[in-house]
This record gives sequence, structure tokens and C-alpha cells, in this order.
Amino acid sequence: MSWWENYEEEFIEMVAYYEAILERKEDLKEFFDEYKKETMYRMVFESNTIENEGLAINETKKLSLGIDNELNTSLKEAFLNLTGKADSQIKAIEFKENTSLISLVNNSLENFMNETIDFESYSTLIFQEIEKYLYKKMHSYFNDENLIFLKDSLNGKVNINYKETMKEFQITFNQIFLLTVNGSFTDLLLFLIKRAEMILQNIDINLIEFLLKEHLSQEKNEINFEEIKEFLLKIKNLSEENLRGVVCSFLSSEQYLKNMHELVANKLANNDNGEPGEYRHEAAFIDMDTTFLQASLINGAMKNLAESSFDRALQKDYNFILEACKNSALFIKIHPFGDFNGRISRLMLNNFYIMNNLPFFIVLRSNSRDKKKYIEAMKRYYDTRKIDKFLSLICKTFKKHIDEINDSLDMAGLEIIHGKILSKEEKESLKASLRFYGL
Repeated sequence: MSWWENYEEEFIEMVAYYEAILERKEDLKEFFDEYKKETMYRMVFESNTIENEGLAINETKKLSLGIDNELNTSLKEAFLNLTGKADSQIKAIEFKENTSLISLVNNSLENFMNETIDFESYSTLIFQEIEKYLYKKMHSYFNDENLIFLKDSLNGKVNINYKETMKEFQITFNQIFLLTVNGSFTDLLLFLIKRAEMILQNIDINLIEFLLKEHLSQEKNEINFEEIKEFLLKIKNLSEENLRGVVCSFLSSEQYLKNMHELVANKLANNDNGEPGEYRHEAAFIDMDTTFLQASLINGAMKNLAESSFDRALQKDYNFILEACKNSALFIKIHPFGDFNGRISRLMLNNFYIMNNLPFFIVLRSNSRDKKKYIEAMKRYYDTRKIDKFLSLICKTFKKHIDEINDSLDMAGLEIIHGKILSKEEKESLKASLRFYGL
């Protein structure tokens, strides 16, 4: 049997361990906070090493911890201020049976709009904090023409030769920075999901239909109220996983990915094929058998990627693990940017897991054996649109994380994590999801 052909059993095992992790997440909060930081800088190092770029692991770690400590302090304060204000506004909305929407529209519209504006302005605030941080830190790092000085709370200062490692430093810095910014957005979206669930539970679909018919005219059959009602019912009745999938489709949107690419490609050449944050304008290929999508079709393909992800999130057999594999592999097949497509794809992959409360990053390894499997999995999707090999690789990598976690817990005398025992019905549901994704 080939290394990937047991993907169905591996997928079911991954779900079993994922469910078990959620049950232990709060009890092991301090450990998982540390492990998430560790897997973050390991992800940066391994992603860079796959591309034969970036700083060594120790330098990556020091830079990662420095950015995490300093930037997150200002962002955390802004986030707490925002969420505290939003909480007080949402609690002020009085939900009553059959009057929820009228109460929301008539009595709390102004507060609700102010709250929405605050959420929108938070993204601007993040980038303002980034700009201030960059201006201050880049000056302190590069104030000597020859040396970069990185603070280390244990060892004082670590000197890295600027002339020899300028590109590697910039590549590493950008990636850590990207993950920090992305982390702020996912924190915000997780906060929004909790509030959205509360609001959706109190929405009266019949009242919405009444208000739509009262305030909108159905001219030239442009508005189909039944379709709107059916759509709203779907949204209202979404499971928590499906609702998170809807939100994750935003993290796969054109504008969001362009923003992330602008950060990761900042001050780098981008293969001279489009500016940071812009799609490539020329052909991209590995060899004559692997030519990526024509530049003129990238806009349409990326829009379709996000919209298709949104549509699947509304379906019963949607599964975030499979969706992550599909979106990430499709992104690689499109290859929309001049450079850094692999690193963006691995960010997309992890966003689905982080948004579903996995308390660490899944780190694809750069060793020759795993790198060969990754390339083979991408080639499989390129040729057949099947994610079976990629899914197997993700499941195997996830299991390595479980083994690491359990080894640490065992050394500390703590109970290790055992996979949850799934019922026959749960397993059949997972198999239905595999079929839904063409497996």
C-alpha cells in the first residue's frame, strides 16, 4: 500500500484527536499557549527551509518571540477595548420572542451601526499599529549599517551580520509579522462568531420577510423573496462548524490574501512578477508539465475559490479539515502571486484549523522525505483535483504533533491525550464528507 492510501482511517483518527484536544484545551491552556508560539516560529522556519530561504531556527525563534511580545502588547490592548465596548452594546440589545428583529432595527440600530463601524475600524487600527511598530523597530534593528541587534531576555543582545543575512532576515521578519497580523484578525473573527451565533438565534425569519416586502419593491422580478428567505434560514440553522466555514471563506477572499501577500513580500523582489499585494502579470511554471494558471484568468479563479468555499460551507457534509486541504491545494494550482504562494497557502491551511479552535499550527516539515510527499501531493491535485495525498500528509503531520504533545505531557506526569471514541454515526458522517469532497 502506498504511503497515502490509508487516508480515510487517518482522517477519522485526526478528527478523534481534534475532538479530544478541544476537551483538554482549557485545562492545558498555559501549555497550549506556549506550544502555539513554538509551532508558529517552527512553521516560519520550515516554510522558509522548504523554499531554501530564511534565518536559522534559533534566530527565527528569537525574532518571533520579540515581535510576538512587543507588537501583541499594543494590539491586545486595542482588541480588549474594542471587544469590551462591543459586548456592552450587544448586551444592551433586548431580545424578546417575536420582537427580536423589530427591537434590533427600531431601538438599537444606532448602537448596532456604531458597533459595526468599530469592527471595521479595528482592521485599520491593526495596520496603524503595524506601521508604528515597523518604523520604530526597523530603525533600532538597522541603526548600524553592518549589524542587526535583536533583544533576547535571557542572553542580552544577539548580533547577526546584516550584509550576509539581509534578505534572509527580511523574509523571516515578514513571515512572522504576517502570522502576527493574521492572528489578530482570526481573534477578531472568533469573537464575531460568538456574537453572530447569539444574534442568529434570535432572528425571526418571518419578520425579516415582512420588512423586506414592506421596504423593497419586486420590480422586474429582480428580487426573489423566497430565495432570500431560504438563504436566511440556511444561515440561521447553520451548525457552528458551518458558520466558521462561512467566516473562513473571508480569509480566502481576494482582498484578504492580497493584504497578506503585501506583508509577506514587503521589500522583496517577488520574482519580478507583480508588486507585493498584486497578482502576477506573467506566466508561472515549474517545468513544461507544470504550468500554472494564465495571468488573465487569475482574478476570476480567485473569486471563484472564495465563493465556492462559501457555498460549500452551507452544505451538510462540509468539513473544515477537508476544506482546508482543498482551498490550499487549489491556491497552489492557481499560483496567483509572483512569489510566496507556498507560504500563503500554508497560512490559508492553518486559518481553517485556528478558526476551529485548534490551539497550535500544523507545521509541514522541510526534511527531504516530507518535502517529497508535499510536492507529490500538490502534483496529485494539479493532475486530478483530488486531495487524498494532501489529506494523508496533513493527517500524518497532525499525528506527529499529537505524539510531541503527549511526550511533553507524559514527562510532566500529566494524562496524555487519547483520541475520542467516535460513534458509528459520526464515522459515517465523516465518510459522507469525504465523498462530498470527491474522495
